[in-house]
Amino acid sequence: MKNGGVDKYCDLMREVKDRTYAINRILKERANLGFMPIHVEVVYLQYRKILELIAFGSLVANFDVYSQARASYARDWHARRIVEAIEKLNPNFYPEPVNQVDTPGERASVRLDKVTEPYLSLEEFIKLYEICGGVLHSENPYGDNYKYSMLYKEASTWGAKIRNLLNAHQVRLVGDDGFYLIQMAAENKKPTYTYFELVGDAVE
Repeated sequence: MKNGGVDKYCDLMREVKDRTYAINRILKERANLGFMPIHVEVVYLQYRKILELIAFGSLVANFDVYSQARASYARDWHARRIVEAIEKLNPNFYPEPVNQVDTPGERASVRLDKVTEPYLSLEEFIKLYEICGGVLHSENPYGDNYKYSMLYKEASTWGAKIRNLLNAHQVRLVGDDGFYLIQMAAENKKPTYTYFELVGDAVE
C-alpha cells in the first residue's frame, strides 16, 4: 500500500469518523426525526455506509492483488462480497485492533497489545451488514415485522464494537511481513498511519 493508497485509506477512515459522529448525535441527543422507525433507519443507514467504507479500505489496502483478480473492481460496491473476495486473496486482510501500551525503559517506547474489549469481528461485520440491508427496505405487510425498539437498543453496542475495531488497528498486506498502524486520532483530526517493518526478528 504505497503512500497514495494509505492516504486514500485514511480518507475513508475519516469519513467513518464523520458518520460515527452523526450516529452519536442521533442516539445521545435524540435528534427530532419523528417516530422510532425513522431513527432506526437513519442510524442503520450510517452503519451500512461505515461497513462499506471498511470494505473499501480493505480494497484499497489490497488493491494490487484485488485489481488483478477482479477486472470489475471499480464497480464493486457490495461490502460483504468485497470482503469475502479479499479474504480469499489475503486471509489476514481484516483490521486487527490493538491497544498502545507505554513501555518506558524498554527498546520500544510503545507495545501493541491485542484489544480485549468486544470489537466488530468479521462474522459480526457480515451479520450487521445483513441487518442494515433488511432495515433499509419497507416491510412486507405479510412478513415478520422489524423489531425497531430492539434494533435501537442494540445500536450503541454496534457503535462501540466498531470504535474498538478501528480506534487503533493494524493493516497487513499480502507478501509483507510488516504492517501499517492506523490511528483514528482526535475527533476533528484526520486519521494517521505509521508503517512498521520487520527488522531481524522484530517489527519496528
